[in-house]
Amino acid sequence: MRNRLFVLPVMLACSAPWCAAQFTPPPTKADPVTDTLHGVKITDPYRWLENQDSPATREWLAAQDRFARAYSDRCPGREAIRKKFEALLKIDSVGTPFVRAGRYFFSRRMASEDRASLIFREWLQRQGRSAGGPQDCH
Repeated sequence: MRNRLFVLPVMLACSAPWCAAQFTPPPTKADPVTDTLHGVKITDPYRWLENQDSPATREWLAAQDRFARAYSDRCPGREAIRKKFEALLKIDSVGTPFVRAGRYFFSRRMASEDRASLIFREWLQRQGRSAGGPQDCH
């Protein structure tokens, strides 16, 4: 999953004529479905893609992934771009606090972690008293 974050920027960065000329994306079948909403007929040729668990959709996704990978792997500078994005995304982050049942909750993800933790404090600094350290809610 993490590698997919870098495919689009690398594809956009690779604007050399040899990149675009040699690659044609896999075809996407059109299977029109028409609905009437509030008296207006709307046709959606790609409704079949909404079912992410269907074998047809999974195969389409795999074909798109193979295409993107073949395209981006040949672009010069891809590894440098990937490293730069990885460095930019590896930062500490803290979510906006909210109050529930007299406690202050917020999310926190350290740069070295892959997922955020839910943290709470019993109270904030008030009238000379300070809150204890954050508590992880796992």
